[in-house]
Amino acid sequence: MQTRLLGDTFKKLARKETLNIQIFSQEFTLPWGLLYIGDDPDNPEPEHFLGLKHVIEHIPLQPQMQVTDRAINTTKGIQVALNVNKDIDDQMGQPIIQRQIDEWQKLSQGNSNIRVEVRSDAVDVMTALNDGEAVDQILYFYCHAESYNLDEMDKGGADMSRLIMTGHEDLTLRRMSRNRTSLAGQPLVFINACESAELSPEFYDGFVPYFVSKGARGVIGTECETPALFAEEWAKRFFPRFLAGQPLGQIFLDLRREFYNNHNNIMGLLYALYVDGDTYVSNPLMS
Repeated sequence: MQTRLLGDTFKKLARKETLNIQIFSQEFTLPWGLLYIGDDPDNPEPEHFLGLKHVIEHIPLQPQMQVTDRAINTTKGIQVALNVNKDIDDQMGQPIIQRQIDEWQKLSQGNSNIRVEVRSDAVDVMTALNDGEAVDQILYFYCHAESYNLDEMDKGGADMSRLIMTGHEDLTLRRMSRNRTSLAGQPLVFINACESAELSPEFYDGFVPYFVSKGARGVIGTECETPALFAEEWAKRFFPRFLAGQPLGQIFLDLRREFYNNHNNIMGLLYALYVDGDTYVSNPLMS
């Protein structure tokens, strides 16, 4: 009875006004943005999808309380790590990775406060993650990813969920978790995994706690297979707004609406925030 009452009350509130919906959970398996609260699913109304009307954020537990504010301190600029799988360009037959690298290098050349390092080798990525003095404030992954759950022990179980870098080199959760050295830059981690049929929300059950335990402020990323071109376009529109000082939650809501209203595309609902939606850069680096 109480559960039904709670559900009915939530539905009424969600239909009236835009909400900031915060989910506190140790598990991240429910794609909240895709939930539909309309009465007639055969004739869906866009704003009855939670993610097209509301700011939705999963707040990860931080046992060590390393991150205590919402601002990424950019008074001395920002350090960005591009961790990419360069094989994607060959697989897709076009320079999806190279275009993103070129765009970031152009930003860096035009603004000395934006510093960028490109890593495509799994060893280089692991070395940076285990370097206690690394000051990366944004860790951006554009690669393939696979998630496994406890029922798939023949594949190694949840610990074998992985990020796949250039040369099919795996960064498994098991391998990454061997070192808990803190990330000095308290980075925002963006996992833009494309063309990954094995990806599901269960992927974040392992990777969000891993990154948060190392001092990251949180993770954003896709929850299922996402076309490479859309993943590229989402990042292209996301980063300038974020570097201009806009908060994460509002950017996500605006982008979802923009893609739907202008392009009849609801794929923005595949992205989720596993971080405080009020996170922003303290000193805007772009206008």
